[in-house]
Amino acid sequence: MDVSHGSPGQTDIPSIAVVVSSRQWPLISKYRACVRTQSPKVEMIDNLFQPVGEKEDEGIIRELLVNLYQSSGKKKA
Repeated sequence: MDVSHGSPGQTDIPSIAVVVSSRQWPLISKYRACVRTQSPKVEMIDNLFQPVGEKEDEGIIRELLVNLYQSSGKKKA
């Protein structure tokens, strides 16, 4: 995980948040990146979890976990 910000003094440029995860377990050389824009100069990634209902989530963590599950032949590691 990392967040990149605009140059110092530029407060109108969105920050870029990136999270990278493994995929196709048990291979260890396949990865997937998830990239989001967020408010300028915010260091904490604000879309890791994004509840959309009582039991629903559309955040980055869920997206990457679902991708790992699907790319691994629907096997739980």
